[in-house]
Amino acid sequence: MTVLIFASGVFAAPYVLDVGETVNLGFGGDEPHVFPRENGGWWLAFGADGDLYVAPMDSAWNLESEPFPVAGRTDLISNSVAMCPDGSFLHVGASTMEVLADSGWSFRYDADWNLVAEGTIHEGADWLVHKNSPVVCGDVFQGAGFSTPDTGACQAFVHLGQDACVEEVRPLGPPI
Repeated sequence: MTVLIFASGVFAAPYVLDVGETVNLGFGGDEPHVFPRENGGWWLAFGADGDLYVAPMDSAWNLESEPFPVAGRTDLISNSVAMCPDGSFLHVGASTMEVLADSGWSFRYDADWNLVAEGTIHEGADWLVHKNSPVVCGDVFQGAGFSTPDTGACQAFVHLGQDACVEEVRPLGPPI
């Protein structure tokens, strides 16, 4: 009963206020990520041709230039990206050596998507799935989560340093 005395109503406005016309960007890709730019425009990042491609867009979602590859790879089958507090980007990509998504790679880019560091997370590690990894780039933790093939639940967090190399692997307990 005490909890109810201190509880207050929570009200929220609709998050999506309007949906405009479809914008055809004129190219294909998967796993799109969109990040704000300081000028009011957007960065579009997406996987294509085994790499991560990026394109600047204006505030009306028009491309300002052709998409360009940033990781310098041809074997990435999955890409997850997070914007860091300083405006740089952390990218985790997956590839396949023996078993689907058994390898993970990390990349760090500056605010203009110039590659500044890259590292190997795991190579041929079939005990973890590296595809569609949640990536976090905050003040306290920078890294990614990985699941096991049998559970699909996140089973390990990998802390990545500024050099894009693994600093620590933190296994999680069994899924609840």
